[in-house]
Amino acid sequence: IMALRPADLTTGDPVLPRTRTLECTAIRGGVMSTQPLVLVADDEPRITKLVAIALAEEGFRVVTADGGEAALAKAEEVRPDIVLLDIVMPDLDGIEVMRQLRERRPVPVILLTAKGSTADKAKGLDLGADDYIAKPFDIEELKIIVRKAVERKELEEENLHLRTALEERFT
Repeated sequence: IMALRPADLTTGDPVLPRTRTLECTAIRGGVMSTQPLVLVADDEPRITKLVAIALAEEGFRVVTADGGEAALAKAEEVRPDIVLLDIVMPDLDGIEVMRQLRERRPVPVILLTAKGSTADKAKGLDLGADDYIAKPFDIEELKIIVRKAVERKELEEENLHLRTALEERFT
C-alpha cells in the first residue's frame, strides 16, 4: 500500500510550490519505512513539478528548488539522499552546485539538461555526476535512473559499514 501525503493539504492546488515537500510512506508487510529523499533543482517549474510528481508516485519523498542557490540552501536543510540538477540555471549552474554539495558530503547527483550531445554528457560525468539525462527525457527512464542511483548509494553505505566492522574485528 502506498500513501502519498502532500505536506500542505490546505489549498488543494496541484501546483507544487518551489520548496514543497511530498512525503511518501510505504507500508510493506505491515512495517512503515521512510523512502529516500530526492532534491530536484531546475529553474523550469514545469520540469520540477513533473519530476516531483513522478518520483512521489514511485514512493520517493521529494523537495524542489528553483535555482542553484535555493538548491544549496535546501540541501543543507534537508540532507537529500540524491540530487537531480539542471545544469543551466540563472543564479548558479548545476556543475557548481554539484561541486559545492560534494565538498560538504558525498551525495549522488544526476544532471538534467537540454545539452544532450555526447561531449556534454562526457563532460558532466567527468566532472563527477553519477548520471546524465538529456531533456526532453522519458519519465520512466528517469525513474529507473533515480532508483538505480539510490540502490548504488545504499550498497556503498552497506559496504562501508561491513568494511568498518571487519576492520574493527580483525585489527
